[in-house]
Amino acid sequence: MRNYNDLVKVAERAAARAAAYIRTARRPPAEDWTEKGRHDFATDVDRACEALIAESLTRDVPGSHVVGEELTPDLVASGDVVWIVDPLDGTTNYLHDYPQYAVSIGGVVSGALGVGVVHDVVRDLVYRASLGGGAWIGERRLAVSTLSEPKRALVGTGFPFKDEGLLDVYVRQFSAVMAASSGIRRAGAAALDLADLAAGRFDAFWELSLAPWDIAAGVLLVREAGGRGRRTGTRGDRGGKSGDAPLVDRSLEGCLMPSPLVECVPNFSEGRDQATIDALRGAIVAVPGVKLLDVQSDSAHNRSVFTFVAPPAAAAHAAFAAMRVATERIDLTTHTGEHPRMGATDVVPFVPVAAFTMDDCVALARQLGERVGKELGIPVFLYAKAAARPERERLPDIRKGEFEGLRERTLDPDFGPNRVHPTAGATAIGARPFLVAYNIYLATADVQIAKEIAKKIRTSSGGLPAVQASGFEVGGLAQVSMNLLDIDVTPPAAVFAAVKAAASERGVGVKKSEIVGLVPERAILGAGLLLPDAADHVLESKVREAQGPTLDGWIDELAGASPVPGGGSAAALAGTLAAALVAMVARLTIGRKAYAGVEGRAKEILAEAERLRGELRRLVDEDAHAYAGVSEGYKIPKDNPSRAKAIDQALLGAARVPLTVAGVSATVRKLAREMEQMGNKNARSDAKVAEGLARAAIAGALENVRVNVEALSDPALGLELLEQAERITVK
Repeated sequence: MRNYNDLVKVAERAAARAAAYIRTARRPPAEDWTEKGRHDFATDVDRACEALIAESLTRDVPGSHVVGEELTPDLVASGDVVWIVDPLDGTTNYLHDYPQYAVSIGGVVSGALGVGVVHDVVRDLVYRASLGGGAWIGERRLAVSTLSEPKRALVGTGFPFKDEGLLDVYVRQFSAVMAASSGIRRAGAAALDLADLAAGRFDAFWELSLAPWDIAAGVLLVREAGGRGRRTGTRGDRGGKSGDAPLVDRSLEGCLMPSPLVECVPNFSEGRDQATIDALRGAIVAVPGVKLLDVQSDSAHNRSVFTFVAPPAAAAHAAFAAMRVATERIDLTTHTGEHPRMGATDVVPFVPVAAFTMDDCVALARQLGERVGKELGIPVFLYAKAAARPERERLPDIRKGEFEGLRERTLDPDFGPNRVHPTAGATAIGARPFLVAYNIYLATADVQIAKEIAKKIRTSSGGLPAVQASGFEVGGLAQVSMNLLDIDVTPPAAVFAAVKAAASERGVGVKKSEIVGLVPERAILGAGLLLPDAADHVLESKVREAQGPTLDGWIDELAGASPVPGGGSAAALAGTLAAALVAMVARLTIGRKAYAGVEGRAKEILAEAERLRGELRRLVDEDAHAYAGVSEGYKIPKDNPSRAKAIDQALLGAARVPLTVAGVSATVRKLAREMEQMGNKNARSDAKVAEGLARAAIAGALENVRVNVEALSDPALGLELLEQAERITVK
């Protein structure tokens, strides 16, 4: 075990060396500034300081690694000692000779944040902390404020100047904190803000979109001074790297706003090809922070609706990733289906869920639309609340003529080219309240009746407000297919009553109704909608389910008396961990000069590993669900003639999932071996662990395939599965 006090002294020496350099260096003129991102500047002074710090730290602690903001920005998560360095926190202040900037060095020791040093360059003050050793400035031990009245509190903050998309959220938070406290201060150097919090000068602090190097040292100062922090999950464009922001004093945590959360419901013009549907799913769940709540595919409409929730930046990233897949895999020139459509990705709405307003969703829709137009070459029309023109508020008006009609015209989209994409068409992106896709099946095959009722009830014909409706024939029944645009204006119960009354006037009854996607609980509970699976469509329940158990909770479930989760889920989890380790080793390789020759391939492996990680994580749960179907089959009475067939079908389903796990894990294993050969040599042991986990995943998954096939009433039914399993080898 490393001695924390010795490591603190190492960090103090390195920080002092950098501070001395900053004080004597020529302040660069504006033309020599480098703009890394929006309002995010760096100079040769930053880079030189980081090089000095890295040289000092690695010389005094051989084998340690340095993660710095300027030269090595990829977060390192392995190694005995990892230094997290901001060589000049408050660069903009420094460039304008505003006396508030610092050197910040945090140290992660055996996986725990154990060392923190913040050197105030202008005042030549050094704040230091070690895990369990307290926080200090000179000989004075630091302690956070004991103030218990928010109205007397002085609160520190930082503006989200690098991420304009967070500005509206921040302004609301600022307003709330301002109203609850005695004052707010923003000085422009997070490390010094946290030092002030640890010293009791600030009573609380919060900031959005902080990176590890911004806060690593400051977090430990605050913790060791008796404070604590809370994550918000709002990271702007930092790529989802982990951190402990914002930091607040324990007596004031309740003053801050909840984390922003948005729902996204992309509709894709594919409901038949399972491989494409799985690829769309994989693209969405591979994005950190995304919770996929529901997927509904309809072969008659040839359409799939995905519903997920995420922090705003993650939601936009996941939507774009799935749109890229749709553009590559869906060809509208050969597409047929009942549902009107104009694009492979037909529509992408954002819906505010928590701490995120409709205006915020509009801004998010515009950001995504601009990116899609530029990078995918697809015309984008903003619709609903995001519409830039009144005539584009309604989706049917934009989609009129569908793909075939639009490709004959010159378009005037909000973003992108003025001609449809040759195979992916055009897309509508917008912001809206909770929309319910709601279908009512009539007890007749006469689709003309459904069309008459649809015309009577829809808003455009003078019917119910906030209702779109059409009539179709689906599965031999006439269907009134509707979008309820605002359930607080016209709830499903009102629509059901109107359709039922109109059908009764025509001598027709209502067979059933269905919800496509998810709805708030208030929309359907107690509404009497002839909805056989109402509980499966409640948003609040799905969000709770998506959070899942904690790791300890899941392990407790695995150790329990229930057969699920079982060995199949454990095998899929082993594969998930393997893919995660491959991604980690790839990240430790990318950006290192010694591995510049393999950086391109490492980036490809990283992207593939992240995709596979998302797929395997989904399979952890899918395996449990599949075997639960087997258990249900065995509950069918033995004298029921359908029992044997039901059990066989469930067993085949339960065998297909681990077969997929084995195949995906085999790919992960190959990637692990490749990273072991070419990746960062300091992480080769991690690549070997990944290879071992993948091998265990394959072996465990194949065993589950064999066991389920052997249980079939006729093993010949699973012969094809066994043949596929034989082609996946474990050596």
